[in-house]
Amino acid sequence: MYSAKVAIASTALSLWAFSAGAVTVTPTDAMGQVGHTAKVCGVVASAVYEANSRAHPTFLTLLNADHPDAGRAMTAVI
Repeated sequence: MYSAKVAIASTALSLWAFSAGAVTVTPTDAMGQVGHTAKVCGVVASAVYEANSRAHPTFLTLLNADHPDAGRAMTAVI
């Protein structure tokens, strides 16, 4: 059930970014896209679903596939 929610949320985000004509960036370059629509492509290092939180957020940590350095990771909240 948990992995299905993550897959659905990831797909929804990808389709939304794709339909908006967004540029594709790595997690490392995502900070340069603040205020713009961008599609971030990377490897999901971790996904945490907070079931006991008020809004039930999911935290996704993305790494650059070419340079999997944890210091350059991006965390997204869904």
